[in-house]
Amino acid sequence: MNIGPTELIIILIPIGGIALLITVLVSLMRRPSRDGDFVGASTSPLIAAAPGWHPDPASRHSQRYWDGSTWTPHVSDNGVASMDPV
Repeated sequence: MNIGPTELIIILIPIGGIALLITVLVSLMRRPSRDGDFVGASTSPLIAAAPGWHPDPASRHSQRYWDGSTWTPHVSDNGVASMDPV
């Protein structure tokens, strides 16, 4: 079967449109919001995690302490603990 230029364009336009749509959606989800957090970023674990040190959801520090219901101002970088308000 021989595909001519017209048929090729008819096939490629929808594929290109889908790729563009996916690119736009991903970029919108990853853009920072006005308060500096990423749109769609969670400030609490998706599953109720046990209290303890977890990766900082704001990515400002290596770890932040989760008390079982909220993030605390207690943070850690390379094993050195400090305070940083959430």
